[in-house]
Amino acid sequence: MYPPNKKREALDLWFATYGEFSIAEFTAQLGYPDSGTMSRWTRADPRHDPDRAQYRSKPIAPKLEAIRRVAGGESVSSAARAVGPSRGQVRISVNMHAEGGTAALPPKATARRTAGMAKKKTAPGKAPYETPPQIPAELPDDPDELRAIIGRLEFDNAVPREVLAVLKADPAFTPGGLARDEEARAALALQPRYGAVAACAALGLAHSTFYSVIGRLTGPDRDDGLDGAVARAFLEDGAAARGYRFVAARVAQTLGRPVSEKRVRRSMAKQGFEACCAGRRRGYGSYGGETDPPAPNLLLRDDGTHRFRADRPNEIRVSDITQFSLPDDGRKVHLGPVIDLFDGRPVGWPAGLRPDAELANSSPRTAALSLGPGERPIVHADRGCHYRWDGWKAVCSDFGLTRSMSRKATSPDNAACEGFFGAFKNEVFYGRDWSGWTAEEFMALLEAMMRWWSSGRLKGFRDDGPLRYDTIDGRPMRLGLAA
Repeated sequence: MYPPNKKREALDLWFATYGEFSIAEFTAQLGYPDSGTMSRWTRADPRHDPDRAQYRSKPIAPKLEAIRRVAGGESVSSAARAVGPSRGQVRISVNMHAEGGTAALPPKATARRTAGMAKKKTAPGKAPYETPPQIPAELPDDPDELRAIIGRLEFDNAVPREVLAVLKADPAFTPGGLARDEEARAALALQPRYGAVAACAALGLAHSTFYSVIGRLTGPDRDDGLDGAVARAFLEDGAAARGYRFVAARVAQTLGRPVSEKRVRRSMAKQGFEACCAGRRRGYGSYGGETDPPAPNLLLRDDGTHRFRADRPNEIRVSDITQFSLPDDGRKVHLGPVIDLFDGRPVGWPAGLRPDAELANSSPRTAALSLGPGERPIVHADRGCHYRWDGWKAVCSDFGLTRSMSRKATSPDNAACEGFFGAFKNEVFYGRDWSGWTAEEFMALLEAMMRWWSSGRLKGFRDDGPLRYDTIDGRPMRLGLAA
């Protein structure tokens, strides 16, 4: 905010030098305010005249000096640097002086264009196509000239005829002039016989507008088949649990061409598609304390980031325990998977009704069955008591597993496993009706869904190239890494 006296001084100085500077030049010389604020001040001042040119080009004296220098042999750039105006202003002033002398240099007051003024240069009250054809008072004897006059008369009659045809074809037309689409359709009807240039000139339509409108009206529908592809990608490929990015990638693969994510989102909104997990709030978690000295965090780099990617299978694995609550069964189902960070494959997933030592210890024991000779992966977990019991340590020692643990009260250290839980629950558990399910039935379903996670679920892989969706089991076969 500026004090009232500063505002008054700026306005008084502006109207005292009215027309000599642009607002940008004026504010730059004065030092305040910005050009937008000064423009608002001037429009609100009673001395402001909207029908008069608000500012003009440079005064005449600098122009005459620049013209004299150019006439004396200096270049336009040199004259502009010496006098002050820009090179374009000097060049225009030289051309105006050559055509009309010194009288052509003073700026002329021009009326400002206001909203609603027609942009086309037509006769007052008439559109270009409303001008009646004019027959010359004396007809020439030359047959070619006669044919030219006849052609012009036919064209002048064809223009209103095609305009009338467009208006009759549109039952929603309201008086007040043609829209651009209607003008373009009329020009398109005239184009085969008279050409696009003459048709656009008669209708007052820019060539670029004509070709843009006609391309949109006559071109192929970009959304043809999009809704069906979106429905298949969302309901079948994504099981109504994946978002628009997954759907857009699948639709692009199906149609064989790039598809805008905005168009995919519009199609999903039109069809009422929303991931069943959308809008869900996360639950609250707390830290339970330590029981013995923890293992080091082997995934933490010196810069504070984490190594959540593996260069080969069975190099780094992560584990944790999560729970599922069923509405009609008071027991909770606990799942303790082990995830390979090479491709996100679950390599072990014991489930039970209690998060006890047996459930925790069976996770690395089951996952170790997939190890080959000499493979000794890192097994990373959080600081839960499950991973600090003697039984867990003994299992890791028996199979040669290297223990790694998160830092205290730092859940992002095990974000790779937490991310798996989020994706798995969003796609399999949240947003679905589990009424009537028992814990035993749900554990049997978990066994099937964990196998489907590797064999049937599509996951995005880059593989040093564009994002491509494939199953975890199918990716090694596609890359030639497995038979």
